[in-house]
Amino acid sequence: MKAEQETEKKRIEIGLYEKFAARAKDIMDEAKDKTSEAVEIAIEKAKEEMIEAGEFGRDQGEKFKAFLERDTKIARENLVKVGQSAMEMLNPGRVSAGVQNALVSILDHLGEKFEDWSKKVESGLDYKAGELTSPGTLVCKKCKNEIRMKVTGHVPVCPKCNATEFHKTY
Repeated sequence: MKAEQETEKKRIEIGLYEKFAARAKDIMDEAKDKTSEAVEIAIEKAKEEMIEAGEFGRDQGEKFKAFLERDTKIARENLVKVGQSAMEMLNPGRVSAGVQNALVSILDHLGEKFEDWSKKVESGLDYKAGELTSPGTLVCKKCKNEIRMKVTGHVPVCPKCNATEFHKTY
């Protein structure tokens, strides 16, 4: 019975986290400003709204906020990689010079922004067993075993060596 209660508790926590993430996204979609600061404000606002609505307490709200900020920063890092790939593909043989210059200028600006965000991301790529995480691949820091998270869930202990610390990749 206790295992069933624990499973139900985790299912509820995952549902609350996903609801929190969706609300933060809605707030961000409504905002005119799309900077990293605006993302942080949207996450904070969503947290406060859900605390005031009694969805969860302040401690859990802070925990969810930290998880969502971490996952958001990781997503930004991946956008940097996409931007870099796009810039590599823009060469004179593929795009006319005028269009290429405009695109390179735009991508340069975006690349700088994404690079700033990605520098902040690296410290957020470490996970511990029991934390919530979005889909992705967790690599055990001890034995390098990979755990593929297909949906949002709690980080498990490493099934190969029982370690509890991971690094996330996508």
